[in-house]
Amino acid sequence: MLLSRPRSSLPLLTRLQPCSLQSYSTDAAAQHPLLQSATQRTTDHLTFNPTDKLNATLLSFFPKWAQWYSRGEALPLGYHQIYCNPSPETHTLLPDGTDTSFSPGEPFTRRMWAGGSLKLNTAASNIMRLDSQKCVCVESVRGVTEKGAGTDNPKLFVDMERKFITDNSLTTSAAPLTDDEWRKLGVEDPDWRVQQMHSAKWHAHEAALVERRTIVFLKSRPEAELEACRRGEAPPIKYLDRPAEKPDLRHSLTPTAALLFRFSALTFNAHKIHLDPEYTRNVEGHRNLLVHGPLSLTLMLTLLQQHLRIMDAREIVASIDYRNLAPLYCDEEMHICVRRRKEKIDMWDVWIEGPTGGVAVKGTCRTEKVGTTS
Repeated sequence: MLLSRPRSSLPLLTRLQPCSLQSYSTDAAAQHPLLQSATQRTTDHLTFNPTDKLNATLLSFFPKWAQWYSRGEALPLGYHQIYCNPSPETHTLLPDGTDTSFSPGEPFTRRMWAGGSLKLNTAASNIMRLDSQKCVCVESVRGVTEKGAGTDNPKLFVDMERKFITDNSLTTSAAPLTDDEWRKLGVEDPDWRVQQMHSAKWHAHEAALVERRTIVFLKSRPEAELEACRRGEAPPIKYLDRPAEKPDLRHSLTPTAALLFRFSALTFNAHKIHLDPEYTRNVEGHRNLLVHGPLSLTLMLTLLQQHLRIMDAREIVASIDYRNLAPLYCDEEMHICVRRRKEKIDMWDVWIEGPTGGVAVKGTCRTEKVGTTS
């Protein structure tokens, strides 16, 4: 029996308008309109071409011993960011170049990437591979927290969850359905398949990858702060002290405007703080272009994963929890560090030190040994 399709098929991306925000207390944030936002679904194929371009983008910044990823391999953790990205029409973008999805609106006009987590499903049937398989990203708001309500510097933290579901993740039995089996059931659209997760007949195994993102939304900077930045008098960046123990591997690189542009292009991200130095300085109050939070994450994961490929190809990064603590800037040297914990060998500390040696990003990774990923 064929499944009936909806009369008007849902679009692959549901666009959202910014929510009007007047004055939300911490308690009111629990009922924030963003929590009622529609779920976004974006469909893509895990083709090799985007990964090849990200390889080419990063290659010049990593050691020559790095072994870059090839067609058919498991998608390395972090590279998921170049797939399943929404593509809103240009005229709908906000003045800072970001899209309206999950934006709270006025007065929170600035946004920064606060941190997040990634958890990979390492079951052989669910591993995301660079073999052109279909993939759907299901994205929703999971929490809204306001800090500093009633002060001159309130911050709104929006927690988002993104589940990456491949054809192999969505089944009616223990065995994944093939494309032919889906077609026999009358289901052609992979986005429609995702909708069936919530019905009695269709369900999903664990997603191939679950990502949590925390974005912090801020008010515009006071004009006095912007003037100080224009005069080169911005206050120094506050970094955390570096760990007492030395890393197993420390790699230094200097991000360039070309690196930031290419990563923006690959992730379909037009946020001006990564692309327009005049805007970044005069409107956002930063001394130079900012390195993307997702790029910092990718740099940490790439160094660790390249290190593991040399040491033991069976060991892969299965999860990471990380926080962005301070901004990193274009044309300023950074130092990426990884260290295996002696008391628990499947746990790794990863961090990025800014130009003065303090910690700007830190995270904790867990690894697993699986069959070879090639």
